[in-house]
Amino acid sequence: MQEKLVTIGDDYWIENEAEKKVFYVDGKALRVRNTLIIKNSQGKELYKLKE
Repeated sequence: MQEKLVTIGDDYWIENEAEKKVFYVDGKALRVRNTLIIKNSQGKELYKLKE
């Protein structure tokens, strides 16, 4: 998998070696805590990381 450098507040896709989008990272910066939400390619929330 390829991953872009994470910056809180940015949204981006994580792709596999065939450049197929497999995970979407939704960065939430306008909250009390910084939050990253990782979703599958269908938009289902898989993980939520809070600082």
